[in-house]
Amino acid sequence: MELNESTTVKEVISANILATDVFKKKGFDFCCGGNVSLKEVCAIKGISFISLKDQIIEVLSEKKTDYDYENWELDKLINHIEDCHHKYVEEVSMLLIDYSSKVARIHGHFYSSVKEVKRILRELVKELSVHMKKEELVFFPYINNLAEAKGINVHLEKPRFESSKNPIKVMEIEHTSALEAMKQISEITNNYATRKGVCNTFKALYAQLKEFHDNIYYIFI
Repeated sequence: MELNESTTVKEVISANILATDVFKKKGFDFCCGGNVSLKEVCAIKGISFISLKDQIIEVLSEKKTDYDYENWELDKLINHIEDCHHKYVEEVSMLLIDYSSKVARIHGHFYSSVKEVKRILRELVKELSVHMKKEELVFFPYINNLAEAKGINVHLEKPRFESSKNPIKVMEIEHTSALEAMKQISEITNNYATRKGVCNTFKALYAQLKEFHDNIYYIFI
């Protein structure tokens, strides 16, 4: 990957998810700023482009994920999203709701922040559930039909949402909303740092939230 000042944060992270660590260490919030250029990042954080570039190159030279998403066929990519990401979110969401409810009930009188975590988490899980169903029942089938029609040179009738640009825009807005929710939880929990003396459920909640956070960022950024 050729890096220059116009390269965006999103392009760097797409090349290697490990590059997120570079931006985290620089204190750059890429949650909703994936389309920001490296030049803008340097200006915001007051760092040199050469220094940032060298650190990114070092990370990009490391072993990449085994998944070569950019070269996968659409049907394979969709199946992977549903089988891995969606199932993970569904399973872990219920666990997080359970943990956050217990922690809020037991420790909420002393740590008011856990009550806010519970509230944001419940809203996020509800939004993600609706979001994933829209993907599975409407958008993904349409993409699969498009790919199949192209393969046999058949013209599909225009869908009720007129153009794929419309649902894509909605999906992106919902992705941004989910990332913002995770950003809020991260800030409230001081990046999932537990205090001494808290119970194992408290520790499990924060550990699971951190993993959930990384999964959401990996898929949505």
